Amino acid sequence: MKKKINLFVVGLFLLLMPTAVFASNARIDVNSSSTAILGNNITVTVKLSSSSSIGSWQVDLGYDKNMLKLVSSGAEGGGSYMANTVANGTKSKTYTFTFKTLTKGTTTISARSFLLYDYDTMQTMNTSTSSATVNIKTKEEIEASYSDNANLKSIEVVNYSLNPGFDKNTKEYNVEVENDVTSITINASKEDSKASVKGTGTFELVEGNNKYEIVVTAQKGNTNTYVVNVYRKELDPIKVKFNNKDYSVVRKIDELKELDGFNPITINYEGTDVPALESEVTKIKLLGLKDNSGSIIMVIYDNNKLVKEYIELSGVLVKVIPENLKESEEFKNYIKNKVKINGYEIEGYLLNNNSKEIIFYGLDSLTGKKNYYRYNKDDESIQLYNNELELNLNEKLKNYKYVIYGLIGLCALLLLIAIFKRPTMSDEEKKRRNNSQKRTLEENEEMFEDDEEDSADAYVEEMPLPPKDDEGEEEEPLEEGTKAERIVTVEEEIDEEIEEEAPKSKKELKKEKAEAKKKKKEEKKKEKDAEKFDW
Repeated sequence: MKKKINLFVVGLFLLLMPTAVFASNARIDVNSSSTAILGNNITVTVKLSSSSSIGSWQVDLGYDKNMLKLVSSGAEGGGSYMANTVANGTKSKTYTFTFKTLTKGTTTISARSFLLYDYDTMQTMNTSTSSATVNIKTKEEIEASYSDNANLKSIEVVNYSLNPGFDKNTKEYNVEVENDVTSITINASKEDSKASVKGTGTFELVEGNNKYEIVVTAQKGNTNTYVVNVYRKELDPIKVKFNNKDYSVVRKIDELKELDGFNPITINYEGTDVPALESEVTKIKLLGLKDNSGSIIMVIYDNNKLVKEYIELSGVLVKVIPENLKESEEFKNYIKNKVKINGYEIEGYLLNNNSKEIIFYGLDSLTGKKNYYRYNKDDESIQLYNNELELNLNEKLKNYKYVIYGLIGLCALLLLIAIFKRPTMSDEEKKRRNNSQKRTLEENEEMFEDDEEDSADAYVEEMPLPPKDDEGEEEEPLEEGTKAERIVTVEEEIDEEIEEEAPKSKKELKKEKAEAKKKKKEEKKKEKDAEKFDW
């Protein structure tokens, strides 16, 4: 009984003893990329988390402003200070910040100061933090540190062996499987953890060769390509030779290409039923041929013969099957040449070797109509050739040609008229022209003579006359060099036809001068009459 009373007292004491309240824990994680390029932006995340509900918080994000510049912020105030109160509490909250790198070096971003409160107890939470360290380098420095290792450590085709065995320096491998194997799985591992690998996984197999490429890209950007050829055996393959190349006839309908306007059919090829395609409109039949690499081409099959590879060029509302180029007078000024369209060599018409447009002949697989088509090298478009514009242009050029020819002929005619029909002067006109020219010359000569006479007369008038005797007669010269002799000398220089043996009076000199002048005019008149007689 006493023992029971003691237990009761202890229990009551424990019940009435104050209960200790323990603070909950929280964490602040700051994360960013460890390396940044100088001048570029980096993203920083700040995450607040706790197993208990956080009621409110105050966190100030610290960073070196000489090395980083805050570009954008997810904080409530738009800066680096985060503060909030949540009505129902939260167990995590994440903020995102963007910084621009300013200088080279290593910097740390962390929660500089912080307070987090428990939602239930309103007690301060015990908070631990982590920081982000960023190494800022130039682009060249960072790229120089990148790894260029693009090698594989292994390649595996599940349940099959590679031939040859794997070596990182060997880039192509072969695997052979039975016909009933419809899929395989390829795995690969890389030597460098910073490299990336593409081309692995599970793949469906077709009969014949199946080629798979595994591409390894190093951190630096350089690549290595490994090839795995998985050959699925065929059942009784039908071997054919087409365009000097070995093929086998496709035996499964699902391996044939799907083409608009074509339906699957079965044809008998050399005693064996094989799948084929037939056009609803053109009734063209196509057979599939597979080469040793597993690539399949479609070939036109007609009259039990493989005619030519089926080529379909898609354009604006047309699907064209190129045919042999059809001759036409419309393209007589064009040149014929072979050009590549969508990887196929097609013969067409070009205005010149540098022309960007090619006109070729083909069959529209949607309508069954044959026509010329225009292909543009720049935009690689194909559309129905419309010659209406060319015909109108040619007609105009033809008309202009005739106009030009007419103008050239008219110019030539006018030139001939100008040469052979020049206006000629009659004999009478020639005489009048000659007489006019002679009269002009004579008048010029008379004017010159009159000027000479006037000058001489003026000079003679100014000179003193020789002395006279008592009877009024002029005295004889007594010696050389007298004034009378000087007058005669002057007269002789003026007119050589007049000679003076003795000094004469002024009146006599003028008279003789006039007679000489008259005589001279009469002689000139006679000469003119003689010329008229000659004409």
